[in-house]
Amino acid sequence: MADTEPVAAEAPAEEPAAEAPPAEEAPPAEAPAEEPAAAEEAPAPEPEPEAAPEPEAEPEAALEPEPEPEPAPEPEPEPEPEPAPEPEPEAAAPADDGGFGVKADAALAALKAAMGGTNSEALREAIAGMKEVQLMAEQKVGGLNMPGRRASMLGAPTLGRQATSSISAGETAAFLVFGDASNGTLYMYWTTAGYADGALAGFVPRKKVPAFKLKEKGGWTEIIKDCGMMQPKRYYEGWQMFIKAARSFEADFNFIGNAPQRPAAIFLSMPNLDIKRVEIGDTVDVMGCKAVAVLHEPAADAFKGVHSMKTELFVARAHEKGGTANMDW
Repeated sequence: MADTEPVAAEAPAEEPAAEAPPAEEAPPAEAPAEEPAAAEEAPAPEPEPEAAPEPEAEPEAALEPEPEPEPAPEPEPEPEPEPAPEPEPEAAAPADDGGFGVKADAALAALKAAMGGTNSEALREAIAGMKEVQLMAEQKVGGLNMPGRRASMLGAPTLGRQATSSISAGETAAFLVFGDASNGTLYMYWTTAGYADGALAGFVPRKKVPAFKLKEKGGWTEIIKDCGMMQPKRYYEGWQMFIKAARSFEADFNFIGNAPQRPAAIFLSMPNLDIKRVEIGDTVDVMGCKAVAVLHEPAADAFKGVHSMKTELFVARAHEKGGTANMDW
């Protein structure tokens, strides 16, 4: 702190005071030491710009009352699982019908076409085709190509041995077949197929068959020609020849079916002179027969009600009715 100046002593008032020598000037008082200046004041911060006034919030719209929640739908019952589909059975292999379906369709188409025209020959051929189809169906009825099946033996004659109509594939057999060639021809067809299209009759030989019967001409042998509609008696003679062939091979004769345009009726003269008719589907042992007669079906009444007859009269009656018969076995 600075020293205070000394105060001078006052002189007595009556006496003038001698001039006092000039008082020594007191050394100037030292200025009080300045306190170190405070640190320079930091410049005043610039005033922050006033923030823009926030826009006034729009008044909120009046709140609408919330809709009541809809009741939750009842859960639908889960559908019962569908049963797994059963596997489809494998299609059975188509049965071999011997070409019957194809022939039947073709014959029907040909007949329809012929009926719409004026060609009589085409119509005749179409009718023949339909008859062939019918013969195939009759063959099926006869059961010739059904292994293991026996023809009905009701009323069929037997001569002491079992006759059978079971002709199976693999065994040699002969069949009687009619064709239109050469004004009508009856054929004997040898085969191991077990059947023949359009067969009228058949037999399985018990005797050995020469190999050439199956090889020559594909197994086809002509029995008789010119046995068409204009030669009915020759047609029945052809039947008799086929039955005689069955006898020569010690075979049972199987009556399979008939040609619609000329149905045959077959009668046998038995060893005891009984007269027996062979029906379609019958298989008979002809080894001991005394005679065979083949007639047109309408003439079958020649033996109607006849149970027994001498063989000579039997043959004569068949010829009288336009058929054929003989005792030459």
